[in-house]
Amino acid sequence: MIGKIVTIDEKENWYLSEETEQNGTKYYLATKVDSNDEPEFVSQIFKEVKDGEDIYLKKVEDENELKYLSAIFITKYDQSLDELEDLEEA
Repeated sequence: MIGKIVTIDEKENWYLSEETEQNGTKYYLATKVDSNDEPEFVSQIFKEVKDGEDIYLKKVEDENELKYLSAIFITKYDQSLDELEDLEEA
């Protein structure tokens, strides 16, 4: 679902920019976007919840879980920057 804009609670649009899977559950780092799909510079982590064939995204609100997931997303971002630097040097 990375690269998609999803609507949460029928009122907020979020751009899913990154994904990680931890213990069999998918999590997404998202940026809130306005009605023109422009970023509002507000970030949130969502947890994928399955209900039969339906998939829902739920905001992660537990502070410890947010800290853990934030560290994972920051590490992924740092690795992406390192890969870009390697490409530029080649």
